[in-house]
Amino acid sequence: MSEARFLVTCFKAVGLTIAATLLSACATLSRAPDEQVGERVRARYAALIAADYQEAHKFYTPAFRKSWTYRELILMRPPVVKYVKASLASVKCSSEDACDVGVEVTYRTAGGIRGVPEGFESSRYNEEKWIRVDGEWWFYQPD
Repeated sequence: MSEARFLVTCFKAVGLTIAATLLSACATLSRAPDEQVGERVRARYAALIAADYQEAHKFYTPAFRKSWTYRELILMRPPVVKYVKASLASVKCSSEDACDVGVEVTYRTAGGIRGVPEGFESSRYNEEKWIRVDGEWWFYQPD
């Protein structure tokens, strides 16, 4: 194969790779907000179920994380339950940048809650707000 033909083949391969990358990026950006939020909600609860509270902290809005570092949050609001399971029930977006989320969550007490037996399991429906800031979806928690 001549050098010129080799270069043309290489340029074609690079061009196709760039085109494929751009197309996949566009496909991600074009997903509906409820799909994007659902993915983030599931990832946040996966971290909570794994008791990886530092990872779960990363889902709060940038403004909240600036006000409450992970260390400050865990000292002021230590976990008193173990997240057992979570099921995304609904995502309703009122705009391109705000969604209301419903999550059915099962908890187990870890002990230390007055009047509640250790290991007591309970479920509840959590209503959450998620907002888009700088193109990413974040769990909104008022200060």
